[in-house]
Amino acid sequence: MFLRFTRINMRLSIYKTILIFVLPFIFTSFTFAQTERETGIELYKKGDYKGAIKLLKQATKIDSDDANAWYYLGFSYLKTDKLKEAEKALKTVIKLKPGDSQGYIGVAYLQLSANKIYEAQAAAQKALELNEQNPEAHYIVGLINFRNGSFNGAYERAEKAIKIDPNFAEAYLLKSEALTFSYGIIRETVTKSPTREVELLKESVVNMEKYLSLSTYSEDKKFQQERLESLKFFAAHYEKPENQIPNNLGTASAAAANSTPIKITSKPHPGYTTSAREARTSGTIRLLVGFSENGKVKYILVLRGLANGLNEQAVKAAQGIEFEPATKDGKPISVVKQIEYSFLIY
Repeated sequence: MFLRFTRINMRLSIYKTILIFVLPFIFTSFTFAQTERETGIELYKKGDYKGAIKLLKQATKIDSDDANAWYYLGFSYLKTDKLKEAEKALKTVIKLKPGDSQGYIGVAYLQLSANKIYEAQAAAQKALELNEQNPEAHYIVGLINFRNGSFNGAYERAEKAIKIDPNFAEAYLLKSEALTFSYGIIRETVTKSPTREVELLKESVVNMEKYLSLSTYSEDKKFQQERLESLKFFAAHYEKPENQIPNNLGTASAAAANSTPIKITSKPHPGYTTSAREARTSGTIRLLVGFSENGKVKYILVLRGLANGLNEQAVKAAQGIEFEPATKDGKPISVVKQIEYSFLIY
């Protein structure tokens, strides 16, 4: 009996010793994983996606059940065009939390980035079914509508997202873009409404300003700031009665007077982005361009666009256009003209 009691005490001592040494290690490991995750998420929000990947991968190795770490790891991969890795990470989120909408939202973003619209719609719809009060679920549905050319549908979904979360910055950006593209469609119609056109541009300005005020970080903030300035310019330009004369080429200010039109002498070609090539994104981008009297391209507005960074490429190319200014009574003047860039995958 004494020997048995002694053995039990020895075992308890061994277990106690193990716990003393092992528990702090386990606790330290999980604390380290949480630190890696939180720092990785901060890096993601600051746009350091490679740094985020390094830390978030470490966090998921230590704690493979950390759905939040997997979620941001998936988006970090997505931002660096590593679609296969992104898919693995985001599907892990769904596996860990099948009843949570976030994993499906992530997959919807992924499929949309790969230009797989049907798959994106299915994932977005599942996210809505799981949580209709998730503003990002409405936003991704709106983004898909926008990609499909349903700008009214995009606008309505953005409105729903904002109703749930008034500080959801990207929803205001989606509203602004939907309004601008709707304006682009109206410009092409035979029966035009100058008042309605200006209203759309002005509302787009308001939503763009709201987006920029709420967005703490945006990798394309400079691009969006320039877009805001262009929206303001064209809204003011077309509010003037002399610039509301219908003209299919968008050169009312020059055509209305007895003047010589601008002469474009060099039009640089835009480059293709890696993500656009992988998604086989093709089509035509239509831009409204303000050509100043000093021979510089000053304002550019995307009226019809494409995904995967091609809008930015088109704007960058348009900024490099060289031209001889239009003239009136022998003096150079500013004019507005519509131009296009085509992107084709062979």
